[in-house]
Order: sequence, then C-alpha cells, then structure tokens
Amino acid sequence: MKILTVFLAAALAPVWAQPLQFPASFEQLAAKATESTNVNLDAAMLQAAGKIADSQQKKSGPLVSSLVSNLKAVQVRTFEFAKEGEYNDSDVAPIRAQLKTPEWSQIVSTSNKKEREGAEIYFHRAGEKIIGIVVIAMEPKELTVVHVDGEIDPSKITAMGVPDVASKIAYDLSRQVPPAGTR
Repeated sequence: MKILTVFLAAALAPVWAQPLQFPASFEQLAAKATESTNVNLDAAMLQAAGKIADSQQKKSGPLVSSLVSNLKAVQVRTFEFAKEGEYNDSDVAPIRAQLKTPEWSQIVSTSNKKEREGAEIYFHRAGEKIIGIVVIAMEPKELTVVHVDGEIDPSKITAMGVPDVASKIAYDLSRQVPPAGTR
C-alpha cells in the first residue's frame, strides 16, 4: 500500500488546490503509529524536483517540470500502526469536513467492510480546471491522506507515459465531472 500511495501521490500531485489543514489529532496519530511519513513540498521544492527529473530524462524533454509548474504544494501523511483500531473515522472527519464545499467533488468512494478498507478521491474544480485533489486511503492498520494544491492538466500525466491506471482514471474522470456550481 505504501508504494501505491507514494506512486499515486506523485502521479496525482499536479492536480491539487487550496491548502488542506491537517487536524491536531494527526500529531497524536503520529505518536501512536509504529511508522509515520510526513511530506510537505512547496512550489519551490516541486520546481527543483521537476528540473532534476527532467535532467535525468533528457529524451522526454521538460515534462516533469511542466507537470509541476502550476503546483503550490504537495502534502502526504501516512500512519502505520501495530494493531487494528489505532485510528477511527473521527480522525479523518476534519479532513472530510473541509471537502464538503461546492468546489469539491467526491469522484471515488470505495469501501470493503469485511476487510475494513476504503478509499476516497476528491477533485477541486474551478470551471473546467482541476485545481486540487485529495486522496484518503484507509486500511485496518494504515491511514494515508494525500493533498495536491495547484492546477494540472491530466493529459500531461499521460504524455509522460506514466504506466499508471490511476492517471488514466483521473484524466477520464476529470472529463466527466461537471464544473463546480453547474450540478
């Protein structure tokens, strides 16, 4: 799950908007977790990473820097626990509350009650543009929240040749979700 989450964060990173406020309870979760990851990349760090990636992929041109050029930030929080039940829905509720505005659309919601797993994907749109995304992934012993703040053109992910179903899904869904305020 960790590799998939990091890959999803990288693939979808260019799609986010508006800073997400992580609740204070996340500090308590980090203290309880056997392993936690806390990633905060601002626009300058993303630009630098894009240039480094482009220099290593000279034949493809400046695709990565183009992909991250309109990003403001990428935030990732991952918590892994020794046993089930170390976190609950109330820990994620403050995140979901921030996404209950007309600008945000929940485009994916999966739930497996037997396995106690689920995932949610939210898009923030401004007209036809995607300017934010949030992914919440939950497993019995793991919780991950990924937030990308900034505008992205999903077709750029495809142009990079990223062999990732999630990027295609994100692109296809972005074409189907009506702009905010038109629902």
